[in-house]
Amino acid sequence: MEFQTIILRFRDLVTENGSTIAKHMEVIREKGHVWWGWWNKGCEQSPYNELNILKGRIKDESKSIFLMDSGQKKLYKATCSDIEVHKKEKKLSPQRENTPDYYNEQYYFAWFKFKQIEECNITELRNYTYVRVDALFSGNRSNYDKFYGKRIYDIEELIQQNRTIWFVRNYDEKADPDYEIKLLNAHIVEPHDFSDRYFETGSDTLLWLSDLHFGTKDVFKVEKETETDITLTEHIQKAYKNFDKLGGVVITGDIVSYGQNKGFNKAKSLIKDFNRNLIRELTSENIIFCPGNHDLKRKDIEFKAKVPEKVSNNSESIEGYRDFYYSVHNLNPNEFLACGRRLLMSTGRTVEIVALNSLFCSSIRILKVMASCQIGS
Repeated sequence: MEFQTIILRFRDLVTENGSTIAKHMEVIREKGHVWWGWWNKGCEQSPYNELNILKGRIKDESKSIFLMDSGQKKLYKATCSDIEVHKKEKKLSPQRENTPDYYNEQYYFAWFKFKQIEECNITELRNYTYVRVDALFSGNRSNYDKFYGKRIYDIEELIQQNRTIWFVRNYDEKADPDYEIKLLNAHIVEPHDFSDRYFETGSDTLLWLSDLHFGTKDVFKVEKETETDITLTEHIQKAYKNFDKLGGVVITGDIVSYGQNKGFNKAKSLIKDFNRNLIRELTSENIIFCPGNHDLKRKDIEFKAKVPEKVSNNSESIEGYRDFYYSVHNLNPNEFLACGRRLLMSTGRTVEIVALNSLFCSSIRILKVMASCQIGS
């Protein structure tokens, strides 16, 4: 649990005769402290263990947590002296008389006891880095993978995320990347196999890779093996001087050799290595790939072709590919292991790419699919 504090999101939508902050500060002036309720979104659940850890730290010494007003784009720092958190059932405020009247009869998973609230400069957000806490989300799986371990860029970057609480730690200048993530719309962070909107790449180039064959050295029984200290990323950088401005990556099969999980782990490392060298990070929206015949075990490919309903995407043969797909797209692949992306290049041209898995289809079926498509310039 590496987080050090939290950021709570709010917006003035239900109060009358005063703002949210003004109402809470009024209670502090009259009674010495106020209880602040955490109003979670439908996709969020109680991060019970994490908030209890923070509660334990606060028992020894009051801690500062942040309150972010997404409507007015303001940031506040609150001195928190206690937390009441509940796991499955929402509860009333621990002290209704110390809670603003407009919501002291409402139920929430967590209540925070504040002794002081003061506005602070929004640049203070730059002192922190996002920390992953999957327990906050339904299904214990976050859709915000691309943010974790990265420095908070600004308040707009927080506002565009469809969530109400962030766990953060102090920014490490030597280790944490510092760049901005812009979501064109709320759909960008929703996992999907086929894009229904265009993603702005900010570049005029795509990198096309094929037949990477990551795996053990002896998989092809090469007579003489050679090693090098130069990474694949460095080789590509030498071949393409503007690699840091890349707009996306297309991988057309044979990512690994004979379905080896070790190879998919190397593929994950390659994408991470790319992102360390790119101005704009690769996301699920501008990485597209499909399996080749070496990415799955041949016996299950043949069986799938004969009896498709008998082989699910949970089979042993597809496990490694499915895990790799999830690491990029934040969801399990569909039954056809196919996906598609729509890209808007910096030149204004649009590019639509459909990655079809031909391993589970007959040649006749593929021809029918291709015949029904119209390719525009």
